[in-house]
Amino acid sequence: MKICFVNLASGYSGGENQTFFLADQLLKNKIEVIAVTNPKSLLTRKLKSIGIKTVCSNHPLRGHLSPLLRNVDVVHAHDGRAVHWASIHKTLFKTPFIVTRRIDNLIRENSFTHWSYGQADQLVGISSKICTVLSNFVSNKSKIELIPSSPISYGLKQESIDREKNKYLGQFIVVQAASLLEHKGFDTSIKAAKLLKDQNIIFLFLGEGPYRNHLMKLAEGLSNVLFLGKQNDMGNWFKIADCIILPSKNEGLGSVLLESMLAGTPVIASNTGGIPDIVKDRKTGLLISPNDEKQLASAIQELSKNNQLKSELVNNAKEFIKPFYIENTSKKYLHIYKRILDTSSYDV
Repeated sequence: MKICFVNLASGYSGGENQTFFLADQLLKNKIEVIAVTNPKSLLTRKLKSIGIKTVCSNHPLRGHLSPLLRNVDVVHAHDGRAVHWASIHKTLFKTPFIVTRRIDNLIRENSFTHWSYGQADQLVGISSKICTVLSNFVSNKSKIELIPSSPISYGLKQESIDREKNKYLGQFIVVQAASLLEHKGFDTSIKAAKLLKDQNIIFLFLGEGPYRNHLMKLAEGLSNVLFLGKQNDMGNWFKIADCIILPSKNEGLGSVLLESMLAGTPVIASNTGGIPDIVKDRKTGLLISPNDEKQLASAIQELSKNNQLKSELVNNAKEFIKPFYIENTSKKYLHIYKRILDTSSYDV
């Protein structure tokens, strides 16, 4: 079986991370994988590092004639522009394709996008909210399946963990790790920090993005808010943090929450988008209303004072996410590929 992953994003965030780890898992299952990726993306370099050959493309019209794409069985589109690329490729070569959609935004209403999604042989949403978005956009609801993102574990360096912990001795460490975008709710976090400024609670923001200057201005005068930029050693930061927050205004699922749960760090997140699929209030985490800094501050304060609750949330979350492991979700994708090809000659 030969699968072609397509992801034309120029940056590298949660969706690209999930693309990489699924490709890596398929390789471990002895599935041949090639990729069509943006030459500017870190994803291209990461895929090459594990032996996956790549076709460079930054546009849906480019890359289709590469010799590497001969005899591809299924195309798997992993971002919005990849859907268009896959639909064009199917028109040219009759190669079936599936789409994994990871954002809960409404899909753009135009004839080309409708046609592209309509050409897909299978549509996958990573949360129930995204499946609803897909269901409202396409006529054939039977094409839609829910397969969540998978938690990813990272390496640890105890020396680095101890060094960072020592910087904030005696403080409850709240970490928000995400691109600095408006919908991620950093403004709510800063307002919550203002409410908690007289307590031993510090907010560490890990990420970069176009909203940075606005957020730094919003946080002026707050000694309990630090912008530390994008971090690559997230395994360490999950151990440094006393809790991870994601007070998003909208969110497809929130892979950082899954990763935090796997690492054993409690989470607080907004009751929006696909987040309630994984954060069950007071069971696997704490849910708050979007844009509600008072609820966020109260939830952080409660976790900082209630070690029993922290322990219960961590233990419940670790058990809850076991079906989300990449070993399980990759099998679901393998079954889809097999079903599309309508053959039983592959051992899944």
